[in-house]
Amino acid sequence: VNRASSASSTGSGGSDRPWWSFEAPELKPSEESAVKQLLSSHFGEEAPERVQSAVAPVIINGDRRAAALRVLEASDFNVEDARKLVDDMLNWRRTENVDSILDTVQDARPLGTIRSCLFDGFTGVCRDGFPVYVVLGGEMDLPRCKRLLDGDISPIVRYHIQVMEYNAKVYYPEVSQRVGRTVNKVTVVLDLKGFGSSNVKPAFFDVINALSDVDSKYYCSWLNKVLIVRAPLFFKVFFKTVSPTLLSETKRRIKLLSSTSDLTKHIPAHQLPKRFGGTVPDEDAFCSAESPTTAHYSRMDQYVAKQAARHKDRVDA
Repeated sequence: VNRASSASSTGSGGSDRPWWSFEAPELKPSEESAVKQLLSSHFGEEAPERVQSAVAPVIINGDRRAAALRVLEASDFNVEDARKLVDDMLNWRRTENVDSILDTVQDARPLGTIRSCLFDGFTGVCRDGFPVYVVLGGEMDLPRCKRLLDGDISPIVRYHIQVMEYNAKVYYPEVSQRVGRTVNKVTVVLDLKGFGSSNVKPAFFDVINALSDVDSKYYCSWLNKVLIVRAPLFFKVFFKTVSPTLLSETKRRIKLLSSTSDLTKHIPAHQLPKRFGGTVPDEDAFCSAESPTTAHYSRMDQYVAKQAARHKDRVDA
């Protein structure tokens, strides 16, 4: 996997025993029927050949059933809604030429700007067997990022899509091999230390809304759970207010932790950054202004550079 998680994959004391466990939910007969119908029309080997070819890039680890389940979860197991979601996603991928995004090296200046402002990164595996995605919400500076990009947020959105595509094609299959089952979601650690009015500006919502729109429409059900730590009082009051309006499934995925030490109930210390009391060096876990890349993102850049070179060779041949 990435350097941070690979270096610590044996755990304390050098044990090779896995620390993760996962129990797949048992489906109702109606839900199982929905899976079969979506496999038949889109993801299964019995689907039309042109559809199979179109959906192939979004099937992680070659697991057709897992791909169908992920879409159905986002559609509350309504087959027609799920089919429309997939068709809309495929149209978007064609329009935006998403299948070639890993053949394109991002310009160095906007890429460095984006990473130095996002304060995020992937590191380790949680106790459920999913990759861990760290976001330092209190240090993330989206207004500055938008300003440095001359008000254009499209490079941020494009970068986000490239990360999602790299994870689906390379990172998730690596973690899947490691944990012994298909992985197509992440566990998010959202650190809100220092989060306040200086973060919440119109530019903040411009970027967040744009990214959320992409995720909800085209990368549905990619969250295993969200672990929120060091939330300020106003956020806790806000969360308590809106919590009754959230779907039970959404509420189940969001955990407002009272202390960073509670993270170890979900993620072992040797998979956590030192910022949270773990052993993984912070610079390997998340980007910052001082260290605007991580082991994970460096590997992604190398992969994209190789893909771009191969694409150029094919074009020139």
